[in-house]
Amino acid sequence: MATPLSNRLVAFLKTPLGITLSIVLAVVAVCCCGATVLGVLVDDPDPKESQSPPSTVVPVPETASPTPTEVVTTPPVVPTTGVPVPPAPPPITTKPPAPRPTPSPKPACHPNYSVCLPIVGDLDCGEISQRNFRVIGGNDPYRLDADNDGIACEQN
Repeated sequence: MATPLSNRLVAFLKTPLGITLSIVLAVVAVCCCGATVLGVLVDDPDPKESQSPPSTVVPVPETASPTPTEVVTTPPVVPTTGVPVPPAPPPITTKPPAPRPTPSPKPACHPNYSVCLPIVGDLDCGEISQRNFRVIGGNDPYRLDADNDGIACEQN
């Protein structure tokens, strides 16, 4: 016959908190004393197949302690499951994006002429290679249209 305490315990373990607590306790138990528990519970079917390497006794140098002690070291045992381990994937390589061409800076052109003339203090037709270009807006700040017909640096 169930006691009231066991009924309460069963009811608690059926709640989400009880289930979570049970899982946490199981994980802690396996982590803390899993080797001892599993060593007793799991029977090795073929002891020749999985022999552990022999233990090595390393003496500790004498100290002021009244009783000498020894440290036992055992090489780590790597379990084999018989399942092949897949090789590591190759590293991902990507090409860096091609650099975008930087636009060359456009020279500052004077807005009063149909060709690109630099904006400077003064300019004469002998200093430029363009000929027979229009003066825009009737304003000729460099005085390149000698006869004021709207065509600058005219060639005869």
